[in-house]
Amino acid sequence: MSEQITKVEEQPTKKKKDPKKVAAGKTLVEYHRKQKEAVQRLKELEDNNNSFPNGSYLIIGALALTSIVLVVKNYFFNKK
Repeated sequence: MSEQITKVEEQPTKKKKDPKKVAAGKTLVEYHRKQKEAVQRLKELEDNNNSFPNGSYLIIGALALTSIVLVVKNYFFNKK
């Protein structure tokens, strides 16, 4: 009888998972998920805060300039 020359491959055994590493991995995944949500909320807030149209800045500037002119005018005319 002839013996088999090649080696028979053994079935790979399952790795035993370390419970501490599994728990640490789950904690890390949860942390990253929360950070992504926080960044997304910040982006949404920035988008909402920057929703002023360009014309509103022009109106605000014109009102501020008008109020300064009126204050200076009243100061000089009431000085007499």
